[in-house]
Amino acid sequence: MASTDKPKTVLAYIVPQEDLLHTARHSGLDFADSPAGFAWRQMAFATYDQFEPLGPVQLHFVGINKVKPGERHGMALVLGFPNQELEELPSQLLDLGVDVFHSQPRRLTRVGNKGYDWTIPKVDGTGIDDIIMAQQDPHKNNWSWFDRPKHV
Repeated sequence: MASTDKPKTVLAYIVPQEDLLHTARHSGLDFADSPAGFAWRQMAFATYDQFEPLGPVQLHFVGINKVKPGERHGMALVLGFPNQELEELPSQLLDLGVDVFHSQPRRLTRVGNKGYDWTIPKVDGTGIDDIIMAQQDPHKNNWSWFDRPKHV
């Protein structure tokens, strides 16, 4: 019997490792000149740290349109709780998102009811990106600090 539940969605910023590395190299932070793999991950953690006090947020490391292992990594910065609408998020969280990423977060939708596969509309609107959250538990998470909306 097919489930009538609506698919799990989250609002998120998906940032490829190349963009994180570029930002890290120009950040002036202590890891700016570190090896690439370390620098982009530290930039992801630093980005999460900016958002953490403002509202519910999670950091996931993801695969983006992966074809081969070891390529197309990045981060998903999830804002709010699953199935929350944009207008339900704290305004200061959204304001910082626009300041940092120059856009609103995009809706990430889980493929099926379980598993690691998600989809998100491409930034340019020409299709979808396939996102793999190989580790369901986030690398950083402050959800316990905030009350979950009753309908979520």
